[in-house]
Amino acid sequence: MKKYDLIVIGGGPAGYAGALKAAQYGKKIALFEKEKIGGVCLNVGCIPTKALSSKAGLLENIRTQTQKEVLRDAGLFSYKKIQKQKNEVVNRLTRGVDSLLKAAGVDVFLKEAEIISPNEIKAGSEVYSTEYILIATGSSNLLNLSFDNKNLSYDSTGLLNIDRVPSRMVIIGAGVIGLEMASIFNSFGTKITIVELLPEILPDFDSDVTKAYQRQLEKRGIEFQLGSLVKSIDSIQENKKRIIFTDKDGQEQNIITDIVLCSIGRKPNVDKANAEKLNLKIDEKGFIVVNNMMQTNLPNIFAAGDITGAPLLAHVAIKEAEVAVKNMFSDKKNHRSTNLVPSCIYSYPALAKIGLTAKQAKEKNLEILEGVYNYIGNGMALALEETTGFAKIIVSKKDKKIVGGQILGEQSVELIMQLAVVIANEMTVDQWDEKIMVAHPTLSEILHEAIMDSDNKSIHTPLSKKS
Repeated sequence: MKKYDLIVIGGGPAGYAGALKAAQYGKKIALFEKEKIGGVCLNVGCIPTKALSSKAGLLENIRTQTQKEVLRDAGLFSYKKIQKQKNEVVNRLTRGVDSLLKAAGVDVFLKEAEIISPNEIKAGSEVYSTEYILIATGSSNLLNLSFDNKNLSYDSTGLLNIDRVPSRMVIIGAGVIGLEMASIFNSFGTKITIVELLPEILPDFDSDVTKAYQRQLEKRGIEFQLGSLVKSIDSIQENKKRIIFTDKDGQEQNIITDIVLCSIGRKPNVDKANAEKLNLKIDEKGFIVVNNMMQTNLPNIFAAGDITGAPLLAHVAIKEAEVAVKNMFSDKKNHRSTNLVPSCIYSYPALAKIGLTAKQAKEKNLEILEGVYNYIGNGMALALEETTGFAKIIVSKKDKKIVGGQILGEQSVELIMQLAVVIANEMTVDQWDEKIMVAHPTLSEILHEAIMDSDNKSIHTPLSKKS
């Protein structure tokens, strides 16, 4: 029987990050993955989506310049070649992770593994023993939905691999995945309708931000049916689908479409953990319960990533895995923090947030100041011709500490990380003013002006708007 210091089950972001972190402690590690190294994120999630999104954004820019007659006869594209490049990006990254694991001395087994005891796993006919187990089996798209008993809808994995651009698509669910797919395929020329049960999109953001975001998507031709309940999906002639739903006024509506994307949530991949047999604690939704050290109720079994039910994001998964491994092999105990999780939507325009929203601050009875600055007032935004959007900063009124921010607009998903550093170090508006010099011209100046606006000190905000 082969013996390891750590066996990792799952080769996605949490799994491979955990294995690589353990290798830094000189440990003997095995990683089991039943499909492909890289998991959902690298193979059928974050990376291929962003590869498509980059081309969608390029097309939007080309169309804008064509309308202004800067470019002529531009904007035709080959979806087949876009898909080919997407696959090349995915393959390059997965090969890179394979190489890192090999260089770190991790034994990688492309097999399905099952936990049979707190110190043993079984893969095929082989049994492997270990001091610790890290469960990083991730999550899957919700399937077998009541309104789609004939399985006529696509999930995001299937949609990423279609070989043609549909002329019409209905997306069920206005979450991050649904909105990103809507933006991408809208840029490719697909007519998009989003059907969402809730009365507004993205409830974790402030409503003034999401309303501005929705307006921009609507300007591009994306239609929203909010407060609507899907009843059924049927197949009709010529490979068309008919989706029937009840709208916000209680009226039954139907849309004929080429493709239906169902993007309403994910479920944990907990089957092979043998939770009941091992007495491994799971919650009512099937996610593994862990403490803030990523430890389950069985002391030598840890879990990280989507399987724990924390925000289902690759960067959360990586961080959780690192915390778990540090707590296995380091004398200094580490704790998971969910206070500073960046949330990013890679659409056109992009949207991002970190820290507290105004809504969350109010729920905590925290008195706040708000600072806002629009892209259109920024020199670099004007030079890039990306003037849509704004930054909104949340500041504690009591001590003027910067506690949160939301950014709608070009490169918002990159700019938001500046706020992560600011908030993590509990920086105040005055400290920012005294210590930070922002390069000019940059989009970062938008953040600077928004921060200063929270204290009525933005020199590029008209005085008449401060009173």
